[in-house]
Amino acid sequence: MAASEARVLITHCDEDTSAFQRHFLHLRNPVSGKQACYVVGCDGRLQELNWSKQRHTAWFIENSVCADGSLYLATPVDPLFVILPILEQLRMKKGDDMGKFRSLDDIVSVDGYPGYECLRPYLQRSLGIICESREVGEDMFYRLDDSKVLAWLLCKVAKLSEALKSSSGLFSGLHPNELSECLSFLNVPIVRLGSATSREPIPV
Repeated sequence: MAASEARVLITHCDEDTSAFQRHFLHLRNPVSGKQACYVVGCDGRLQELNWSKQRHTAWFIENSVCADGSLYLATPVDPLFVILPILEQLRMKKGDDMGKFRSLDDIVSVDGYPGYECLRPYLQRSLGIICESREVGEDMFYRLDDSKVLAWLLCKVAKLSEALKSSSGLFSGLHPNELSECLSFLNVPIVRLGSATSREPIPV
């Protein structure tokens, strides 16, 4: 790769970034539904790729200068977050009808996004965390389960809250009341989701 085409990528993999070329893939952003870029690292973990650029920046790479001072940051993300909106859409829930069960083939077959096929090995192991499953012959079928999703999200928030509380960085210097106020924002979507099942938000 020519120096003028070089890019800087920060990722959890220690290998040369050239090893990532065959692992870039496009998936839907789970919030906006728009196309987003992801990368599968050398450890097999899915990472979301974000791009940042400030004015008047450049990189010194070995003995060359890269005039494009942009930065790509690959952040690990749980594939269940990425697949959650698709599971919600596929079950076609209406009123008291809990919706349909779908095969793994149905789940990873998203028009215009062949990259979802890369998630198959992980989903085979993990869909049971947020889905009800049924075995028909040799095939497994899945349907999103609201109670399982809520329990999973509560667990995620609890772990994040504890990580922030014990952080040696910015949050560690906050007064306990200030920290509680910051962490309370994590509970807002969980409280809304849990209102239908009368669950209390986790304490912070």
